[in-house]
Amino acid sequence: VQEIELVITVAGTVDSKTYNGKEQSVSGYAVTYTLDGSVVTELPDGLTLSVSGDTASGTDVGTYETSMTGNVSISGSNAYKYKVTTSVSEGRLTIDKMAVENVGESASRTYTGSEIELTGITWATVAEGQSISGLTYSAKGTAAGTYEGAFSGGAKIVDASGADVTSNYEITNTPGALTIEGCLLYTSDA
Repeated sequence: VQEIELVITVAGTVDSKTYNGKEQSVSGYAVTYTLDGSVVTELPDGLTLSVSGDTASGTDVGTYETSMTGNVSISGSNAYKYKVTTSVSEGRLTIDKMAVENVGESASRTYTGSEIELTGITWATVAEGQSISGLTYSAKGTAAGTYEGAFSGGAKIVDASGADVTSNYEITNTPGALTIEGCLLYTSDA
């Protein structure tokens, strides 16, 4: 009995997601069959396809692959009639950095003759259960004019257990400005 050539091509799902502090995954696959050189839409009668390892999961920024290679097989009462070749393209999950922004305080104040300083930071919203710290901010001046603020230190993001997860973020620090407006002097002729 001459075996019939059956080529099974399995392509895992490919997806990208943004870091969210939780485990994320991708699963599933598409399959095509070629029987003696012709593409067919389903397996011949008496055959069953088994695929395992079609899930890729991860939490941190990076690329995670499925493990279907070596885990694709055919079984069934007619399996002996076929020479089976499998071709696997692994699925892949890419987790990209979460973009976040810290914004320095901006305000207008009236000239007082003394130094005026803004120190407020509107902190970035990070993943649930995580916190951000490590920066200080200052925009200060005395005379009328506009003074751009500046951040110092380095932003650090930690999860609930205290582990540093900063590398999963693309952090932007946007300074504000202090504007000091001159005061109006009123004089009267007495």
